[in-house]
Amino acid sequence: MKDSVRLYSVELTKRALQNAKPSFDAPVVILDTNVVMDILVFEDATVAPIIEAIKENRLVPLLHPETFAELVDVLGRSMFKLTAEDVEAKALYWHGLCRFISGELPTNTYCKDQEDDKFFQFALLTHCPFLVTKDKLVLKARKRAKRDGIAVLTVDGFVKEELENGNITVRLP
Repeated sequence: MKDSVRLYSVELTKRALQNAKPSFDAPVVILDTNVVMDILVFEDATVAPIIEAIKENRLVPLLHPETFAELVDVLGRSMFKLTAEDVEAKALYWHGLCRFISGELPTNTYCKDQEDDKFFQFALLTHCPFLVTKDKLVLKARKRAKRDGIAVLTVDGFVKEELENGNITVRLP
């Protein structure tokens, strides 16, 4: 990832934290960048129950500086044809919906794509039990993650098994 993208994401974080919500009382989840892109860019109907739960404060997505920097980088890619203003607006909107948690990520490895390890590491750091993804390599690492208490779920799996059944009750300490 380019240093300029990382610096830009730090600047966006500072701006977003000025309007940050002080606390949350809802179950938490980590959404990988593909899922967030479905929410912010593609407006995919399969993620509608997740964004609805977030907007209704029934679910809180967690965000780390590393996962936010990746999102800003992906949003800025030319293939999505977003203006700089659109990238900033979408990044700030997402940041405003999330609980931002910084901290040193553990060094555990899970995935063949080491760039995706940050999501597992963040789940370990926060004791977040759910990582929702569409990434095939992340899904392949679900057995390894389960040993550390992380349930790696597809969007459909999370919606059906957790949201619709009301199973999610884990909150941050």
